[in-house]
Amino acid sequence: MTTSSIHEQTTIPPQEAPRETGVAAEAASLIKLAKETAAVTRSFFELLILELRLAAQAVPKLICLGLMALLLSVFAWLSFAATVAWVSAVVFHSVGWGILAFLVLQLVALFACMFTFRRYSRRLTLPNSRGFLKQLEDTLNATNR
Repeated sequence: MTTSSIHEQTTIPPQEAPRETGVAAEAASLIKLAKETAAVTRSFFELLILELRLAAQAVPKLICLGLMALLLSVFAWLSFAATVAWVSAVVFHSVGWGILAFLVLQLVALFACMFTFRRYSRRLTLPNSRGFLKQLEDTLNATNR
């Protein structure tokens, strides 16, 4: 007999691993659940930290935009007042149309600042973290039913 034929004859068929039952299976399930919970918690805190950094970066921009909006509001009001005064003093002369165009430019700039201010201030509400918590709450409520 050759060595390969001996190995073929002595090979034992693989046996199925015994299934865990009772306390061991429950403990393994709890450990798996704990690991998954830790991973979800870790991911959530990473998301929260990143969003807090983004919100912190938005604060100086919001302050600058607020100051710009204040200045533009003053300029828009001055332009409007100058336009009304000019139209009152000299009816339908061309200089008044120039001041009116200046007013419109100031208002457009003001609305652009307001739009940007709203976009940056939305970051302060932490929308992704709140959405994640809402999704987690919905999942937990669905699981408990």
